[in-house]
Amino acid sequence: MLLPLIAVSTGAAATLNVGSDEGPYLTIGEAIAAASDGDVIRVAPGTYPEAIDLGGKVVALESMEGPATTIITGNGTVTLNASSGEPSAAVVTGFTLRGTGHTCVTLNAVSLQIRDSIITDCGGASTFLGGAVQINGGAPLFGNVVFSGNE
Repeated sequence: MLLPLIAVSTGAAATLNVGSDEGPYLTIGEAIAAASDGDVIRVAPGTYPEAIDLGGKVVALESMEGPATTIITGNGTVTLNASSGEPSAAVVTGFTLRGTGHTCVTLNAVSLQIRDSIITDCGGASTFLGGAVQINGGAPLFGNVVFSGNE
């Protein structure tokens, strides 16, 4: 006996905009918290003094105008963290990641992609586990990423 097919809708991916003119989210963290797997988070130009944690979500985090105008500076401990199993479908594109005095990117057992970005001015005397990037397992991919001025 054949069972009837049941269509299951996963819903369409949403685009969440960050930035005062693009809104409605003022911070990248707010947009990540509201995002679902498959969503695109678009970030307006500006400097974002926050630590970004993808929280295991499979999202595309992308700047609207590239790394020259879209900068994430971290919070004194990390700039970008991915430690919850983010697969290669999770992508960060077009940012300057800066972390004076701390590690810029911490990747723990993930395959996150970082593309078309700049990782700069990371590390310092208090950074023991990697200045620019600390990788603990996984298979992250860096494509067209410039590393400069890191310790």
